[in-house]
Amino acid sequence: MRVKQLWDHFPLPANLRLVWDRISFSRLTIAYFIFSFLHFTIQLSFQIKAFAINANAASFLQDIVVQGQVSNDSLPILRGPTLYMCNWVPSSLDLEAAKCQVVWNGTRGSNAIGVQPDVDNTVVGSTLGLKLPSSVVISSNSIITSTSSDISTTALLPPTTTSRTFETVTIFIPPQQTQIRNAGDLNAARKGGVENKDEDEDEDEDEDEDEDDRHDDEEEADEDFLVKRSEPQILAFQEAGQTKVNISGMGFINTPATLDRSCLSALNWPVSVLDNTKREDLVFVAFQFWVLGMSIVALLNESIPHILASLVTHMMATSWAAFQITHTANFRADFSRVITNGACDGVSLLPNYWRDRGGAEIPSLALNVFALLISSFLTWRLIKLFGWQTFKRVGASLTINRIYKIVLVMSITIQLCFFFVVVTVSLWIDQLLNSTIGDLADFQKLYKVASIITLILWVPWFLTGWFAVRRELRVPMFVFLMISVLYLGGWSVMFFSTTFRWTFVTWSFFSVMACASVFLTVASFILGVICRFNFGKGLLHYLNAEQPLPNDFVYYGGSDIEKVDFPSNEKPIPTYSATFGSGQEVPPPSQMFTTQGPRFFNRLAQPFETAPIAVPPTVVTLTRKVSDGSSENVHVKRSDTRASDKSFGSLTSYYSYGDRGHARTDSQKRWVIE
Repeated sequence: MRVKQLWDHFPLPANLRLVWDRISFSRLTIAYFIFSFLHFTIQLSFQIKAFAINANAASFLQDIVVQGQVSNDSLPILRGPTLYMCNWVPSSLDLEAAKCQVVWNGTRGSNAIGVQPDVDNTVVGSTLGLKLPSSVVISSNSIITSTSSDISTTALLPPTTTSRTFETVTIFIPPQQTQIRNAGDLNAARKGGVENKDEDEDEDEDEDEDEDDRHDDEEEADEDFLVKRSEPQILAFQEAGQTKVNISGMGFINTPATLDRSCLSALNWPVSVLDNTKREDLVFVAFQFWVLGMSIVALLNESIPHILASLVTHMMATSWAAFQITHTANFRADFSRVITNGACDGVSLLPNYWRDRGGAEIPSLALNVFALLISSFLTWRLIKLFGWQTFKRVGASLTINRIYKIVLVMSITIQLCFFFVVVTVSLWIDQLLNSTIGDLADFQKLYKVASIITLILWVPWFLTGWFAVRRELRVPMFVFLMISVLYLGGWSVMFFSTTFRWTFVTWSFFSVMACASVFLTVASFILGVICRFNFGKGLLHYLNAEQPLPNDFVYYGGSDIEKVDFPSNEKPIPTYSATFGSGQEVPPPSQMFTTQGPRFFNRLAQPFETAPIAVPPTVVTLTRKVSDGSSENVHVKRSDTRASDKSFGSLTSYYSYGDRGHARTDSQKRWVIE
């Protein structure tokens, strides 16, 4: 039993049944749906992984900045070889005129790796309350799990000591998991923490003993243990009037890194970049949902515009995946120049970030390229499948087809424009609410209100444009064009805002989204004007051929005298001879036979004319010569039989065959989601 036949025994609700019929209409539609869902699932997992990597890196650097006591409300700006911290940016975007503080001027900092701070002096008393997660204490003989607890570290200072102060802070970083297969690997997994020399010697002896007993414990060693890596240790202390931080773990392999204040202040810049990258990842996650929705609606509508729009979204996804790789490469180059080899001389604070980020971005790009090829092939096949529906609606008229193609292009444009405008406005609102530059804006409330109104108006903009162009509605089309003009005007006015211009200049992703939204809005406006001038040229009649148009026909009282069943079995078809009179004085049309009218299936039906059948003229005689030399006359005559009437019996099978050949498997009306 086929899957489609199961629903005959287990009926579904009407809407769900209609959705299933559209998806399972053919093998091609089923393949397109499966491809769209698989592509959505895999891409979503890659984007979520990339977002988590960025979030962890940003949180780690932010914790270092906070513990180093260099966090502020200034705006970090990188211009060439110089890194600035600005309290405000002038309208001319001139950083020197704004008197911004120079954090790094291209010289190397005075930082150190592998040098422990001198902690022999008595420390200044301080109390730090931290919430530590559950961790794993590793040894060669046993694994001990400690539960979460609140730890308060207090140090007391006698009044005679004032030379140096420091405080030790443990920051929770989401742990990574390492697979351990034998007891010897347990000691190899130990990272972070400062250990003395005696403990190292004891561990070496334990490792030798474990190596000797490895064969005896082979069965137990085959079990897999998931061990969490130790959290990085951050040591903040005062030296020579400066706050320094000592870091152990997080890829340093028990090697501490001492950072001075210049390095700590410079870390505000990568934190701001990573925060923007997190916003980009969230946009890509939302984009995957939008692509899946476009693909499903394309199948439900059997719509060529939706199919083409879905193909365009796959092209955009491929371009954006390449953009992510390029952006990460540029950020890595700047981070190495400014932070690793610059302000934090030789200290690599994100050793594993670039590898993890590449592990999410490169497979995503490869999958997008492969998906684009498959989507192109499936789109071509679906256009051929759905193209017959378009031909049946608009026919073969060149003028109507040209107008209809403009309508299709406009439908694709407004679908793409809707997404880009919503993303642009949402990113701008997020900048106003959750970034430093938003706090520096003079007219923050005005920007928020204008942005929210734009998001609200964009819903009727989409609906009026979609329905007005298909139904030739003049008032909704006017509303659509006016909202487009208002958005373009508002976007132009926003460049008078220093905050908007600075965000547009410093954040490339935001500038790309904003430019794309404006370009698509302009294209939608131009296509809307062209479609408005095409109103009344007959497209509405073809798109709604099954419905009578107003003022198209004038109906009078009574039944339609020309309405007759075809083919008729009981009466002949009436002619239009009544236009020239009535009764016997009506001359027969020259195109009709005067001897006998059509009779169709019923042999007893009377013809229109009752005149006797005229005798045909004498037939031509054909003379043939036979073998003996004589001639034979062969007469060709008309058969008096009604053998031709037998051919009418095959018409029934002919019509039934035609119905089966062109009928849809589902007898319901096409469902159009507008």
